[in-house]
Amino acid sequence: MHARGRSAQPFVAALALAIAGSLGAATAEAAPAASTPPAASAPATTEPAAAAAPAPPSPPLPRSPAPAAISAPPRSPAQSSGPTTFVLEAHTGERPSSIAAIIDPVLDELERRGFVARPGSVIKQLGGRAPRPGILDGGKTAAEIAQQVESGFDAFTKGKYKDAAAALALAVHQIKRNPGLLVLDATNARATFHAFVGLALSQSKLGYTAESIETMTELLRTFSTQSVTRTEYGPQAEQFYRSVQRQTLGLGHGRLAISAGNEHAMIFVDGELRGMGKAALADLIPGTYRVFIQVPGTAGRQYEAEVQAGGDSTLDIDWQVDSALVVSNPWVGFVFASDAERVKEAAYAAALAHRWASDTIVVVGTTRLHDRAGVIATMYRATGDVVRSALVVPGDHEEARLQSLARFIAEGTPSDVLERVTGAVAPPPPTERVDAPASARVPLGTKLGLGAGAALVTAGVVALVIDQDPDPGRRYYRDAAPLGVALGLAGAASIGVGLWWWHHRRGESAAPAVSLGPSHAWLGWAGRF
Repeated sequence: MHARGRSAQPFVAALALAIAGSLGAATAEAAPAASTPPAASAPATTEPAAAAAPAPPSPPLPRSPAPAAISAPPRSPAQSSGPTTFVLEAHTGERPSSIAAIIDPVLDELERRGFVARPGSVIKQLGGRAPRPGILDGGKTAAEIAQQVESGFDAFTKGKYKDAAAALALAVHQIKRNPGLLVLDATNARATFHAFVGLALSQSKLGYTAESIETMTELLRTFSTQSVTRTEYGPQAEQFYRSVQRQTLGLGHGRLAISAGNEHAMIFVDGELRGMGKAALADLIPGTYRVFIQVPGTAGRQYEAEVQAGGDSTLDIDWQVDSALVVSNPWVGFVFASDAERVKEAAYAAALAHRWASDTIVVVGTTRLHDRAGVIATMYRATGDVVRSALVVPGDHEEARLQSLARFIAEGTPSDVLERVTGAVAPPPPTERVDAPASARVPLGTKLGLGAGAALVTAGVVALVIDQDPDPGRRYYRDAAPLGVALGLAGAASIGVGLWWWHHRRGESAAPAVSLGPSHAWLGWAGRF
């Protein structure tokens, strides 16, 4: 799903300033018409001192948990320099209620390290981009919502504006949260219309100008072809409606294109069926639109789309992915019908990474290893490739083991408690000094003896090279041979001492060797080299 647009708050503020003067005190003191919705006929009365008393501060009204304008929570240092990484759960079949005990430590550790992991954080970060079930209030019925509307509107007709505002605000809240209960029965549209009209007029009677204009504007967005008439609601109600309508016409309009990713999907926008598979809407009042996608045999999914004046907004949905995704306060993640379906986990994670502008998505779930229950976590790239994955079997020091899994996913740090590890970043091995064995070391005495001997031998060779034979024609000649021989012998002796010292330190036997013959003599060193 891709949605583009901006919040309607600046629009509503401008609208309030534009028409506040036109409403005046007449609107604030307007009395409702005698006609009421079906089964709600009662004489109008005036709440004592309601008009004379100064307007009280606006009471808190119930709101949908998903904000119209998406606001991101402050990121931790680990996440401040890059895209958000969301963490989702994944389960085959219904998620067991007891699973939180072994999933939560992983989510908590990842959240602490800068990931958007806790359900509340995910919902807050995604805002209207989160695909939520079509019925958020389990056990609620359409009849109960209709009764809430009737009760609130009845309070309005009796002049009990505070009671009416509270009751109808709750009814509108329930209507927004549970489109799956209402959209398939056209008679529910009538109750919805009454809820918005009654709430806007009650807010106006109480002096809550900005809130009443916002509610009436939403009525105009939701019911573009239905009007508030003086016959049913009275002249002042009609005047209020017309004033808001005139101002919205002059502030520009936008367009919204929706693709459900399933040709059988019914697309409802603010409770009205607008297309099958795809829908293109034009001439829309800027603000937040509630989109409900219903595929036969499913609970449907609801979204929010922002439309701005003069702009084009799009809502692209991958129904296959969204129908497997659960977004709720207890948990957020995938539910697969079977292990065979769960092989799509990587593809679904990649699709959400693209949709939510994230480089990576982490999926945490349960599996089995050698008949033991384990927790598996995998980080996927937006391409579907695995960055890191590992499994841990809870046991002794369970929380620490689960936190090790989270640290591995966050940093790639391996741990002995992890199994089936993929993508570990092994720490560099410590640099150790490797000393040569004692037998391989050359003693200092040997180095000196060999070095001095080599120098003396070299000098002796040089002296022999420059030696000159006697020549009767020259008065002087260079007789360096004796010196060369002496230097050579001294060098040989020095080398011999050095070698003896080396073998002596290695503990190996070595000694001088002499060989005498009738015509020669040889002096050397015998030993194992």
